[in-house]
Amino acid sequence: MRRLAVGLAVLGLLVSGSGGIVSAQYAGPQSAQTPAPSAPLSISDCSTAQLSDVIAVYLATPAPKASPPPIPPTANAYLAHVLRGRLDACVARLGGAAKPRALACKYSSADKGDARALYTQLRFCVTLVSSVPPAPAVVPWQIPGTSGVQNEHVIFVLGVGPEADSAMVYKLVSTMTTYLNDGKTYTGYYFADDSTLIPEPSWTTQDFAMQCEGSPNVEGAIIVQVTAAGNGASDNFVSRRSWTAIEATALYAQCTHITPTSSGIPAFVWISQMEGQDGHSTTVTPLMPLSLLLLAVAGYEEFAPARTTSNVTTRAFPNPTSPTPSPGTGRVTQIQTTNQTTENASSLGTVAGTFLGSAITYTNSAVPLAQSPAVDQLTWNTLQSLAIRLMTDMNCWRPAPPPAGTLYATDIIGAPQSLPSYSPPAGLGAYQTGVPSAPFCGPPRLNESVHNILPSTPRP
Repeated sequence: MRRLAVGLAVLGLLVSGSGGIVSAQYAGPQSAQTPAPSAPLSISDCSTAQLSDVIAVYLATPAPKASPPPIPPTANAYLAHVLRGRLDACVARLGGAAKPRALACKYSSADKGDARALYTQLRFCVTLVSSVPPAPAVVPWQIPGTSGVQNEHVIFVLGVGPEADSAMVYKLVSTMTTYLNDGKTYTGYYFADDSTLIPEPSWTTQDFAMQCEGSPNVEGAIIVQVTAAGNGASDNFVSRRSWTAIEATALYAQCTHITPTSSGIPAFVWISQMEGQDGHSTTVTPLMPLSLLLLAVAGYEEFAPARTTSNVTTRAFPNPTSPTPSPGTGRVTQIQTTNQTTENASSLGTVAGTFLGSAITYTNSAVPLAQSPAVDQLTWNTLQSLAIRLMTDMNCWRPAPPPAGTLYATDIIGAPQSLPSYSPPAGLGAYQTGVPSAPFCGPPRLNESVHNILPSTPRP
């Protein structure tokens, strides 16, 4: 009885408060002056909110009646309008009318005006929408394997470092992936579960953790961390010497799956030594000394006494013997020509000063003394050498010495780099000189680590 009373009260508010909407839409223009409701029922929610108590009034059968009371035409028209809107919202939540699951929420022409039938259909659709699984947080990796039996496992290569050195981090990640793939192709490197390396220089460790949890084919991640980087140049008057220095480490995070379909658990299981690499280059700068020499000559000319040089050329002609010249013409015996040159010291100084300014501008542009971190040719070569040093710490396994000429890794630009050799740990006696491999590139079918080399600790 209490629920019935509440429902009747709400119905009274609907009929009185929403009469303007019902009348305007269904009863004709004569009730257009009825005031609009302050808070009409929502027609865009796929839910039964605010409708349960109202519909309960017409679903209940009060004694001694044998059937529920009829719904007044005005209330039925308004409720049917609200229910049709909410069913349309359910169809949208299920992917649209073209989806098979959404067909159950499409009301028929026979039921479009029946509030009871529409409410029963809405309750079913709300249950159907709530059972839809949420969209996955990550897109799983499902690269088909070469055998076609199962998908390939993947190992990501990430980069971490200061934001100002992001170009260096990106290049180091790219170079590391290229060199490791060359080692797999040409020298037989084996990655855990025959995994494929995928460079992701912009990812964070959180991105990898999400992939590990949501994709069963994720094997792990190599994380390259640039800890410090700097560059600059020194002026040697006739040349400038540029330098670049970078320090970095490499880590490996293993993604462990208890079962093939379970969520992965990431954990750091290996770290390299702190490796550093520097590079130097010398650039000849001849414009600077030449411009200074010209400026020195101009300075001397500016303060030296003015000099005037004259050249006199005399040409003599012999006296004619015959015939006798006519009176009044005279005889030409010689002609003198004078040439005079004056040094213009001020003009030379202007030219020398302009040349010096241009030389300084060009030299500072080509080889600046104060440089910001950037991946120029020198930095590029330094990063390639640093990648080889980090790969030496990984000590990746290979089956046997490869044929001559295949021990080099190449990048898109730069000299080929010699791949590091494999140093196998033969056992406890040789462990002091042997080096364990990184977990992702040990021998196949053997998770090589310190635990495989050292004997197990006896229990008391």
